[in-house]
Amino acid sequence: TGVTNGRRGTDTKNALSNVGGIAGVNAGTLVSLYNESIVMGNGKVGGIVGVNEEGTTIRNAVNTSAVDGLGEYVGGMAGHNSGSITSGRNTGTVTGDEYVGGMVGYNGEHATLNSLSNALSAEIYGQTYVGGIAGQNVGMITGSMDLVNEGSISGHR
Repeated sequence: TGVTNGRRGTDTKNALSNVGGIAGVNAGTLVSLYNESIVMGNGKVGGIVGVNEEGTTIRNAVNTSAVDGLGEYVGGMAGHNSGSITSGRNTGTVTGDEYVGGMVGYNGEHATLNSLSNALSAEIYGQTYVGGIAGQNVGMITGSMDLVNEGSISGHR
């Protein structure tokens, strides 16, 4: 257990964006991943990656720790997803401001989410655009029987 730290406390001036437990930005393929480090940053913060770029893949990933973003696009798997995320699980608490999701903060136009689970222990907190799977989805979410949110969701505004 450790900390992937893109900031100090609540310092927004010097906080970093594109922060992830495994990679800040994924521009390829990531398979069979496990993160148990607390992840903190400003925007585009994720338990696995901060940003999953278009045409990329994340498969068989688990995040078990807290993901804490001060800004927008915060998720248990990825803060901002433009690629594909399949077979993932989040058990950590996810906290952000806007676009906060148990799996992804934002699922982009050509992005896909499939067979994902947000556990009962995964609490999701944000101000606007807050969801158990995605804070905002403009892409594709599939696998209704394999797509589960059990965690609590709190949004304020």
